[in-house]
Amino acid sequence: MEGSSMPRNRLAEVSKIVEGVEFTVEVSRREVPVLVTREYLESRYGAGSERETWLLSFAQNRTAITRAAQERYEREPNVGVIILKD
Repeated sequence: MEGSSMPRNRLAEVSKIVEGVEFTVEVSRREVPVLVTREYLESRYGAGSERETWLLSFAQNRTAITRAAQERYEREPNVGVIILKD
C-alpha cells in the first residue's frame, strides 16, 4: 500500500535480549522496531510466564498492541525503539 499511513506488521518473535516479544511496524513508510515486555503481556492480556504464552497473547491481541505502539510513536516520534512495558 504505497503512500498509506496504515502500518504493516512484520513477524513477531520472542526477544533474544529481554523477556518479551519483538516485532516491526511500519508507520508513515518508516519501519519502527517494537518491544513488548513479558510484564506488559501478562498484566494486560493474561500471558503466562512461559515464552509460548507471550507469542500466543501477542497474536490474539496484535491489533490492540499495534495501536498502542502507534500511539506511543505519535507521542515520541524520535525514539529508535518503541517499548511497551508496565
